[in-house]
Amino acid sequence: MFKKLKRSFGDLPIKHKIMVFYLPLSLIPILLFAIVSNNIYRNTIINRTFNSAMDNSVLIINQVEDVLQDAENCANRLTININTVVQRYITDGTPTQRLSLYNALSNELSFSLLIFDGIDSIAFIDTNHSVYSTHAQLHDNNQSAYDSSMMQQLEQTTGKNLWFEMEKRNYLTRDPSTPVLTLGKKVIQIKTGKTLGYLFVNLREDTLSTIFEHQYSTYSIVDDNQRVIASNLEDYLLKPVANSRVVSLLKTFKNYSGIQHIDKRDMLLTILPFNTMQWKLIGTAMMSDMTKDLSQLTIIMILFIIAAIISQMLGSRLLSYVIITPLSQLAYGMKKIGQGSFDITFKVNTKDETGVLACGFNKMAHKIKELLNKVKKEQKKKREYELALIQEQIKPHFLYNCLDVIYTLVEMGRNKDAGRATKALADYYRVTLSKGRDIITIEEEIKNVKDYLALQQIRYYDVFEYNISIDACILNKKIIKLTLQPIVENAIYHGLKPSGTFGKITLSGTLEADAIRIIVKDNGVGIPKKILDNLLTNTTQKTHYGLYSVQDRIKLFFGKTYGLTIKSKEGEGTEVILTLPIDYEVTLDD
Repeated sequence: MFKKLKRSFGDLPIKHKIMVFYLPLSLIPILLFAIVSNNIYRNTIINRTFNSAMDNSVLIINQVEDVLQDAENCANRLTININTVVQRYITDGTPTQRLSLYNALSNELSFSLLIFDGIDSIAFIDTNHSVYSTHAQLHDNNQSAYDSSMMQQLEQTTGKNLWFEMEKRNYLTRDPSTPVLTLGKKVIQIKTGKTLGYLFVNLREDTLSTIFEHQYSTYSIVDDNQRVIASNLEDYLLKPVANSRVVSLLKTFKNYSGIQHIDKRDMLLTILPFNTMQWKLIGTAMMSDMTKDLSQLTIIMILFIIAAIISQMLGSRLLSYVIITPLSQLAYGMKKIGQGSFDITFKVNTKDETGVLACGFNKMAHKIKELLNKVKKEQKKKREYELALIQEQIKPHFLYNCLDVIYTLVEMGRNKDAGRATKALADYYRVTLSKGRDIITIEEEIKNVKDYLALQQIRYYDVFEYNISIDACILNKKIIKLTLQPIVENAIYHGLKPSGTFGKITLSGTLEADAIRIIVKDNGVGIPKKILDNLLTNTTQKTHYGLYSVQDRIKLFFGKTYGLTIKSKEGEGTEVILTLPIDYEVTLDD
């Protein structure tokens, strides 16, 4: 491993070696300081937040219990005062006496609201089912109140305070849509022990949840059934705790403080029990909110690191410019020579070691360029001879095929067709010979292809039909003779004949913005993918020798940008796209 790193370091440019050497020296101390200070600051924030969350939870519980205690104090006070009022207004049942008793009890209940401002409403139901209340809405649905489970539970008590669960109901409340927590108490006559009635003291849910306001954490009070009875998140109210992890912690721990992954976020979770009720207070705070300052510190550290990197890079750049730039230019020149570019030269401004190297480099580049040009000319001439030989191989091949067609027509007694075939063959070779010219017009090449197709269609009239559509604007453009004929021949012999069905050859030519496109398309059997991948590069494919010849001749005469592109799908046909330059210029590239 060490040897590999050493070798990689040795392969780096000198300016990069300087950077690699000095960069760690400047960055490592900053990184260590950033990591250590970040961890210390983060731990301090978390510890302080833990302590603050627990203190806030204790304070909230005390405030909630004060509200509950006020309700119990109110109930106890009213028990005594109701005894006093009833004793004072012992009625004989006359309307005047009943009205006096009603006014006295109602005033007593209303006065209690002034003393205990956290209480929402109070109702008292005597044994005759007469209702006395602080608000008229508490008289609605009295029958539901008489038949309620609250009344039944109070009947079984001996006068102790009894808390009922937080709920929404349509009786003994001011607003059926508002959750209330109700304290119930059976009122017993002190002297005789006789039941005088039943007292109901209501606390609104928002009386409790208001205590949670202006806190950075989210708080909820849950009862012993893990049901949310007060929360500063209204969506959770009167619903079971949804998160299974929180439910498990509620059942496992009496109190808890720690970091939990809740709703795909890291949360600081606190659970603390109430002293007087079987409730628990849940507090949650997002860690991201608590570490905002830490994020800012991290950004500052990153900016310091970036500044250090920039300073180091500028320093190494300056050093490279003074010492290493001449060597880098010389190395770049060597790389360009390796890529085949020999036109690069360097100005020699000094007589030191760098100047000596630059002079030697210029002489070497000039000598190599001369040698390569000589070799290139020899190779081009060799390729011309080889391709001329390939073209000569194609000519007899086509002649044999045409003579075979004419012979077959004569044997079949189709003398007129044989005559037309002979005339087409003569016209074909007139164009093919072209007085020794290799480059002809597209119009001449199309005429040649038409003669060839006429010959083939005479013999294979039941095999294919053809259609030729060439834009007039390209007819005078240049093309290598015998370019399209091998393509059409392949379409007939390897595309349409093996299919066993009547097919069609379409030949079209257009002028585009960057080149001339001529497309030969057939709906024959197509070419297998394995053959298609190597069709234009593998000279051992004897059955497609003509296509390889066409491709190689086009690239030799017009350049590597031009040539054939073949698209084919088995069972659907083949499309050969010929790309030619708009303006003819012989390049003779390798």
